[in-house]
Amino acid sequence: LQALQDGTYAAHVNRAEYEAEGQLLECECCYDEVEAEQVCPCLAGHILCRRCVRKHVEDVVYSSGTSAVQPVTCFSCEEPCHSPFPQPALLNTLGPDLSTEYFRKLAAADLKAAGLQTIQCPFCATLQVRPPVVRREGRQNGRFALSVLGFHCVYHWLGAKYMFVLLLFNFAAYSLRFHRRFRGAWYRLSKVYSAWKCWVWVPRASSATRCHNADCQVAFCTSCFAEAHHGDCLDLSLKEGTMDGLRTYIEDAMAQVMMRICPNCHLQFNKSDGCNKMTCPCGYTMCYLCRAPLKDEGYRHFCQHFRVVPGTKCTECNKCELYGDLDWDKRVMAAGQAAKTQF
Repeated sequence: LQALQDGTYAAHVNRAEYEAEGQLLECECCYDEVEAEQVCPCLAGHILCRRCVRKHVEDVVYSSGTSAVQPVTCFSCEEPCHSPFPQPALLNTLGPDLSTEYFRKLAAADLKAAGLQTIQCPFCATLQVRPPVVRREGRQNGRFALSVLGFHCVYHWLGAKYMFVLLLFNFAAYSLRFHRRFRGAWYRLSKVYSAWKCWVWVPRASSATRCHNADCQVAFCTSCFAEAHHGDCLDLSLKEGTMDGLRTYIEDAMAQVMMRICPNCHLQFNKSDGCNKMTCPCGYTMCYLCRAPLKDEGYRHFCQHFRVVPGTKCTECNKCELYGDLDWDKRVMAAGQAAKTQF
């Protein structure tokens, strides 16, 4: 507590000195006057306060609705600029938690841009490269099928004597190799042995991987996205007619009422606040109320008429409201009842 009070007092004295000397700098976004220590300029020299930069990065990271973002560039209101911010100044401005999340999503964007097959951790949403599935399978040639089956049966029948038989087989193959008359037999036996070894010794590739996030590191299955397990994935789908299935079906139907899906990249998103002109990270724009595309119309899609009482229904047109909302409670309850009847 004492350290916090000392820091507040020092900041107050520092600002008073800047005001006395007339050395305060004006932010080119909010136009507030701040001290030089509270500035995070871009590489082009535009002055932006740390509060605006942090707020902008928070909007990019937490309001994008996706696991990948683009690098944050200068957003000065004085002139168009796309210069990046120096990384040391950006790290000092964002803090440890926000900077970790920001650079994690930047890495996810690089993975997508590289065209690599990615997989998302179901526990922390970290995007990482999907591990390659390497499977070595035995030959499918019919000439070796019976031989491979025979060796497999001998393996289960002999048990402890398996290693002795294997040594005899290797010795016989090695001896036949140097005999001119049996070179063909040695070649066939080596092919049989290679096929049998691939079929018996090499196990099926595991579908489990571990999250690369240092704060998560949970091992999960890449097929069913549950925690890593042995054996086949369980059928987690709910059976029709059960109470759990009914509850899940109704919850999904009620959630879909306020959910929107981008037809371009199939990203699902929901609006918590703001206007009804929604812009997807892929660039697609749509109306949140009627789901109509707004590439050509833009804000002309919404009602432009003046009303004396804000929020009242327009009597001159039937266009969507820019800041209006539908009766979501009524629509959600109706969707729940319809889902219950349909189930």
